[in-house]
Amino acid sequence: MPSPRLASTLPILLLATLAACSSSDDDGTSAPAPGHDAAVEAADDAGVDANGQDAMADDATSDATTPDDATTPDDASAEAAVPTTQEQEPNNGTTVDEYNDLPLGTVVSGAIGDVGDADLFRVPTEPGKVYLATLSAVGPQLQGNVTVIDTGRDGHPAGDDYVKLANATSDTASLAWLAMGDGGHFVIVRDQRNLSGATVGGADFTYELLIQERAASEFEGDPLDFTLPVTDALQSCGDLKLHPFDGTEGTDVLIQFDTSGDMDGRLMIFAKSIESWIARNDDELVGNPDPGLDVPLTESGSMWLVVENVDHEATQFDYAITATKP
Repeated sequence: MPSPRLASTLPILLLATLAACSSSDDDGTSAPAPGHDAAVEAADDAGVDANGQDAMADDATSDATTPDDATTPDDASAEAAVPTTQEQEPNNGTTVDEYNDLPLGTVVSGAIGDVGDADLFRVPTEPGKVYLATLSAVGPQLQGNVTVIDTGRDGHPAGDDYVKLANATSDTASLAWLAMGDGGHFVIVRDQRNLSGATVGGADFTYELLIQERAASEFEGDPLDFTLPVTDALQSCGDLKLHPFDGTEGTDVLIQFDTSGDMDGRLMIFAKSIESWIARNDDELVGNPDPGLDVPLTESGSMWLVVENVDHEATQFDYAITATKP
């Protein structure tokens, strides 16, 4: 059960996440308190049954030489079909239980049914794993936006630790994130025209949403060299890059991040030993949207430098990283 504070914070977050996402993390270079995830209830990952699988196995065992008993391409397609579900109102986040649980790998159909509507889904995630939310408009009305926030960590309200937004282009919005800490995440579906106020909505503002776990290797970039710059690019405003490196507690690291487009970068150092971030920054200086880090590492072992974009309207995502150990 979410914290009682969720009831009062979620309605505000649904309208304020745009500002929260683009705000500076100038003082965000300290690590979360040890064990802060223990107070958050973990969500269970729902399984999906493959209907008819046992029956086919029995048929094959009884007469393996009969061609009619073999699995046909149509049968295989039916077994591989993605499970579907329908959103259930109310799921606007205005009370403590106004959200839908959404199993990974399940397509949910819904609609921004009223002007200013927002649909809230809770998905089970595990720290250190990467997840991809894909929002597709069904019909011409919806101009989608997908937002991901944490469900509340260490007694803090939902969205206090992590917020990320992505607008749709060509009717589809995709957003990838690295889970940090237990407790799952909320995924919010809106029309992008409603980000700053109630503007549009209706029964024909329909969509489909799919959330999947993806291999972290799909998002890994070149390792940090600490002698030579690393150049790379995100593929979209909701994309993610993970640059691996090994760190030693107490070592100072200086990371400079430069972009050539309209990307507004955010950096986090994720320590696999604690499955959370130990340093992060959005804007290095006031008026400069490029982030930077100059911090001592508080953990040792395998780490990722997490690169994200926090401007959901950005279109160019080339960047260069200069990392040193002064």
